[in-house]
Amino acid sequence: MIDLHMHSTESDGEDDPFELIKKAKASGVSIMSITDHDVVSAYKHALSYAKRSGI
Repeated sequence: MIDLHMHSTESDGEDDPFELIKKAKASGVSIMSITDHDVVSAYKHALSYAKRSGI
């Protein structure tokens, strides 16, 4: 499964980047994109965790 539209607490989302990855993995998502508004800071926090999680 793929989800290319997620928002984290770095923008206007309810979950921090790590929680997004956990929820995505639990839902069967293998490819995801964090699409926060006006910032890319979630990536530097979550990229290595996502890779370790298989996403």
